[in-house]
Amino acid sequence: SGATESINLAIKGAANFYRKSGNHIITLTTEHAATLASCQHLESKGFDVTYINPETNGILDLNKLKQALRTNTILVSICHVNNEIGVIQDIEAIAEIVAASGALLHVDGAQTIGKAPLNLHNSKIAMMSFSAHKSYGPKGVGALYLRSDPKLHLSPLNHGGGQEKKIRAGTLATHQIVGMGKAFEIAALNHTENLKHVISLAKQLKTGLESIPNTSINGDIDQRVPHNLNITFHKLPGDILFNCIQSEIAVASGSACNTHEITVSHVLTAIGISRDDANATIRYSIGKHTTTADIKAAIDITKTTANKLTKSI
Repeated sequence: SGATESINLAIKGAANFYRKSGNHIITLTTEHAATLASCQHLESKGFDVTYINPETNGILDLNKLKQALRTNTILVSICHVNNEIGVIQDIEAIAEIVAASGALLHVDGAQTIGKAPLNLHNSKIAMMSFSAHKSYGPKGVGALYLRSDPKLHLSPLNHGGGQEKKIRAGTLATHQIVGMGKAFEIAALNHTENLKHVISLAKQLKTGLESIPNTSINGDIDQRVPHNLNITFHKLPGDILFNCIQSEIAVASGSACNTHEITVSHVLTAIGISRDDANATIRYSIGKHTTTADIKAAIDITKTTANKLTKSI
């Protein structure tokens, strides 16, 4: 039904099936809530989970991964492109390390399609989760890639018929699957053109917002996708800033999946950002339909609001 179900099936399914081989799982503290919640659930069932903090730029130190691996490690789950700060993990290098240890690597690829090229042919990645709507496809459908050589086994989350090789029971929504396939096809065909467009707009947005005093961009500035800009406005009241900007343009203060929860972003705190600064952080997203006028409007409303708040402090 989406990347959330896909991630749950991959992590819980692999952990339960291969439990006789070990009970240790590794993930990052900056993972999506679906991954973290799945790991926390497995902890309640007796699994041992290691949560690695990335560096302050959001990138995983590969030496930390190597040190965390044990003889009883059965699964590692790492997000390819972080949904909040846009950093890209060196997933192929991670896959080589994990495969050499004998464990399985699951990758959250919800933000990958159309943003960061990745070839799964001859890859050491064992499983990868996808979501259609992150690539302009229909909501409510996702996919789970399973490596076929050597073959993987998963314990199903739900039981019923023998659909999907007895891994995911239930009637499939064919129209949703076709929509997802078409969306992924279009994303691949137009990748270069769309990326050029987004990079151009991202540069304009970055230049405009960085001209505001006391700002800093979160996440590695080079190893990232240009599709979002996560920026902290130091010394400004974050709730007022966000509400004023949100009245004019659509922005986020954390994960788009958790917009109804008034909590500090776990991604930002994991990379060492204080609670006050995390509250004064806004994520701007750019897509293929975004225009230069949209970018100008975003910069103008942010600058105007920041100036007003600065004078009132």
